Amino acid sequence: MNRRFTILIHDHPFLHWDLLVENGDTLLTWRLLKEPDEKGPIPCEPLPDHRRMYLDYEGQVSNDRGVVRQWTTGGCTLNQQQTDLYRLELNSPRIKGTLWLREEGNGEWFCYPPGAAFPGSGSGTDEAETGVGD
Repeated sequence: MNRRFTILIHDHPFLHWDLLVENGDTLLTWRLLKEPDEKGPIPCEPLPDHRRMYLDYEGQVSNDRGVVRQWTTGGCTLNQQQTDLYRLELNSPRIKGTLWLREEGNGEWFCYPPGAAFPGSGSGTDEAETGVGD
């Protein structure tokens, strides 16, 4: 695991989960529209890079943008990074295994958390995944 990641529960402008992945001085960020322990696919959208402080931050977000709290945090490896496809190996108390993020046309992105069937993986799920913990 050569990077850190955090998933935050964020209540503004509506309830969602922010996936943050260390990427140098900033964080790659996606807004997930469902809790990441769903079997997926989960609609999501890429957001502008966030500041690294959000890896550990919980509390009020500036400019009346709600409250965030950690859903989980841990280590990850970014095994694939393209403009429309990311493959992460996650290891945290709540989620372990392969998570895919993919743009599937017309700007629509989906997250395939561990346990979700990822199209094109051959087995219905990625063989490297171990699943979602409690």
